[in-house]
Amino acid sequence: MPPGVHAETDRCDKANTQSLTVVNDPLSRSGPDVRAQYALQMKIIAGMKQSWDGYHQVAALRAAVAARIPRQLCRPRWSRTAKTFDSTLALVGGDPEGGRGGGAASSEPVLARRRPS
Repeated sequence: MPPGVHAETDRCDKANTQSLTVVNDPLSRSGPDVRAQYALQMKIIAGMKQSWDGYHQVAALRAAVAARIPRQLCRPRWSRTAKTFDSTLALVGGDPEGGRGGGAASSEPVLARRRPS
């Protein structure tokens, strides 16, 4: 954290906010470097949050498409279109059941793996 006055909010009690003052080590000459590193870290965290939100949006869309498939099985054209759309969403959002286990894109769409009941 770069030197300066920062407000800290208690994670358990959101109403409790305190300010704290961070001072630079007088023996350190890396003030601008610390500020640049902190700014970069904040951008990385914001990107991670945005990516996580996007993943959940894609997962919800894939679930909605998958929920419509059983009603549309009598329409092969719609089923093919939905499977193609789902495979595109899998490339964008990843597949938590992918081989590397962290949202890796799967080689086959989720809809193709489902067994008819």
